[in-house]
Amino acid sequence: GLRGEDGHGDIEDQAPWRGDEHTLPMYGLQKTFQHQLLMTPTLFHGPEARGEAVKLSLQVGRPLAEPLGDQGLKVEDSRKVVSLSHNSGVGDKPPSIVLGPLDRATPEASDALLKTLEDLQEAPLRICLWATDLAGVAPTIRSRTFQKWCPPSSQYIDPLSHLEEDAQDLND
Repeated sequence: GLRGEDGHGDIEDQAPWRGDEHTLPMYGLQKTFQHQLLMTPTLFHGPEARGEAVKLSLQVGRPLAEPLGDQGLKVEDSRKVVSLSHNSGVGDKPPSIVLGPLDRATPEASDALLKTLEDLQEAPLRICLWATDLAGVAPTIRSRTFQKWCPPSSQYIDPLSHLEEDAQDLND
């Protein structure tokens, strides 16, 4: 399952609606809270963010398309999400889509995505977002997502590592 912010345990195990002492018995709040968490898009950030977003899209749904925006999110990508949102998917899983990197999105694409996130809150489409640098994502989008840090794995190779020796030479 998904790991909690501290990197330990499944999010589902850490969720406040789990366990007798944490249930919300009145007014169906337990079910409402659980539904909101599932419907809130997850924004993965860090070196392994894209891969984690793809994994989640496969866990929570059936991807409708290849990840969108790999060269930097454009307005057309956000519009494509809107057109795909009306697709109910195939089979027993809801439709899902991966979008990113949001830290390289144009301002117009961020605005269009924000509107999309607001409009699709009740749609079946599960949106999995990713960015390399969380600080580069518009604050309005960050505030409408569940954020998950994706640290580098032991196999991660920094794409700028080939410049390390040149940078060291400049310092000497």
